[in-house]
Amino acid sequence: MPIEYMYGLANEVVMAIAQNELIRQGAMELDTTISNSAVDEKLKGYDPPLSKDYRDIVRTEMLVSKLLDEHFEQEVPQFVEQRHVLAMFLESESQAMEVRARLEDGESFTELAGELSLDSFSKEKKGDLGWRPKGVLTELLDSSITEVYAFYFGVGVLNQPIYDEEKTKSVGYWLIKVLERKEESDEAHIQAILLGSEEKAQDVRARLEAGEDFAELAKELSQHDASKENGGDLDWLTPGTMSLDFDEFAFNSEIELETLSEPIRDEATWTRGGYWLLKVVAEEDNIKMEDDDRDFLKGELFNEWFSALWDDAEIDASYLDDERKRWAIEKAIGG
Repeated sequence: MPIEYMYGLANEVVMAIAQNELIRQGAMELDTTISNSAVDEKLKGYDPPLSKDYRDIVRTEMLVSKLLDEHFEQEVPQFVEQRHVLAMFLESESQAMEVRARLEDGESFTELAGELSLDSFSKEKKGDLGWRPKGVLTELLDSSITEVYAFYFGVGVLNQPIYDEEKTKSVGYWLIKVLERKEESDEAHIQAILLGSEEKAQDVRARLEAGEDFAELAKELSQHDASKENGGDLDWLTPGTMSLDFDEFAFNSEIELETLSEPIRDEATWTRGGYWLLKVVAEEDNIKMEDDDRDFLKGELFNEWFSALWDDAEIDASYLDDERKRWAIEKAIGG
């Protein structure tokens, strides 16, 4: 590995040692320990067996597992209030309103979510998220909005589209112009704006056609962070740098320079923002939680516990100066 990487790794090792020791000390305060003999037995069980150099790492793994199974197990009840939730994530308000109308006309939520949802979990589940307790939906759907709606709004009602500006999705729409071409090297100098929906892209395209400045709109609206501050200037590109759909327009020699593209759908890029359609099918005040949800909530409690330990700790790694780092790295690589 490059020596620069090894210096960064040395710092990470110091932090890992401190974290492992904090977990050991915190676990002792909760009357949770792992004996040396139990650690050694665990080391022998690996294929191939691990040396005692790994003792602290393995002890920490065993402590975490024991804390989750014994201490935090008691902190998460088995029976809790839950909601049965349907959800799908769509790119624009107009699409969400259209899908909502189809649902009101009797079409299947699961079929439409399986076809259209831009959130991977709800798409995989075909919109039916099943019974979920508080604290889980935010993680599953990467959105706090869904959690709020599920537990604080009515049951049996299909909501109006809810905008989520932070949720990411694997689709975007490009508006591009080819400024120059080098036919001999198959290069193109391109200016582009990336938008989060076809509806938004059509709106921006109309503003450009009406005479607004491409660079200014790119700075204001583009979701392509690498180029927006440069007014959407992607510099010189070759085929394969961007997506196939992007390339079909950018490297088509029959399209005149400075021609503004129609919105180009690109499922190989990520954009932010979209609209949730949600429906709480049913609610229960005291229903058994699924094991996966309980494990997640136990993990959340563990993370909170450890964060409190870390915040209270006084960690001083200044003793690991450059000379000691070099010594440790040379030892690690057999120097």
